[in-house]
Amino acid sequence: MRKVGDRIYTINESGKKYVRRWKILEINGNQYRCENKRTHSVSVLSEDEVKIYDSKEEAEKIAGEMQRKADKPKRIIFTIWVCIVLFFVAMFLIMMFKGM
Repeated sequence: MRKVGDRIYTINESGKKYVRRWKILEINGNQYRCENKRTHSVSVLSEDEVKIYDSKEEAEKIAGEMQRKADKPKRIIFTIWVCIVLFFVAMFLIMMFKGM
């Protein structure tokens, strides 16, 4: 059960995934009026709109998994690009040594 003064954590899902730390200022049903510990801005977080985590470790683990999933297509494209470049370099070297 969360209470006023507790710390809760959310994940910023736009762009690079990172964990935001909040301090609960007021509780109204499933909505929390919270202060962001980094920017000191106040926001209302609702359990219906965002996933709220009780521990930083749990939120960081989920954010890391989300970031890896987001980066996977970039790694695949980079790997394909490197393979194509290596293929053309090998073909060029073969052609050079055949001509000698």
